[in-house]
Amino acid sequence: IFTEPYTDKPLPDLHPHGRDTITLVLDLEDTLIYYVWNAEESHWDPFKRPGVDAFLEHLAQLYEIVVYADEQSLHVDAVINKDLSKLNRDEARVIYLSAYALENCLQHENCVQIKPCKKHDIDDTTLLDVRAVLQSYQGLDIPTEFIRRSKEQQQR
Repeated sequence: IFTEPYTDKPLPDLHPHGRDTITLVLDLEDTLIYYVWNAEESHWDPFKRPGVDAFLEHLAQLYEIVVYADEQSLHVDAVINKDLSKLNRDEARVIYLSAYALENCLQHENCVQIKPCKKHDIDDTTLLDVRAVLQSYQGLDIPTEFIRRSKEQQQR
């Protein structure tokens, strides 16, 4: 059963000094963790994606981190769209990182889609790679720098 949020502001107002803060919304399922069915005990066992602890520890110093969990999706086929405009944040300063970002977010221009984590993929370096990319934008105006880098890449 899906219910509307109990408040119009899922996140509290930012402190006036934090208005330039970038909010990084992370999808928990298949992005930070994955589940494996334990037939012996008849339940789902969660496993962390390789590098998740270092990823969160590092990026928490640079961004406001919001972890979104749609645990119902493990048991329900309904798709709940993620509307970033309802976060009580400037949409221009929100990044949504998910294994299914383009499928379930209404603001595609805010999305960074990464490969889903899979059972026992110990060579998965996705979170380590994303961390380096996001860190390369630290202190910069992300849209301006992205456009500059894109033009530079096209010239090559």
